[in-house]
Amino acid sequence: MGMSKNMQKSFATFPTTAYNKSVKSYTYPIVFILNRETNMFNGFIPDLAIASEGATMEEVIAQAQSLIAKFFELAIKYNTEVPEPSTLEATLEKWKGYKVMYVTANVN
Repeated sequence: MGMSKNMQKSFATFPTTAYNKSVKSYTYPIVFILNRETNMFNGFIPDLAIASEGATMEEVIAQAQSLIAKFFELAIKYNTEVPEPSTLEATLEKWKGYKVMYVTANVN
């Protein structure tokens, strides 16, 4: 199954290993929000409208990686264009006062 040139341009991809060129990495900024009522962390990936939750930031990251991977698997399967990732600086500017970092997911 092939992707259109526009779709190929819309993905932020690069091979993650030299020995397995079929694995692609997708990196997007994630915003961490502490829910004080539940004492749980929420992770929000604004560019993809994906949210995750966990007791620790590590759990949030792991869940976000899984969700991003599934998102791209389906986007590729259904030939859906997705937005390019925002820069970390733009995300930090928009989400002042929150912890922001990049999260990367691998897709075969």
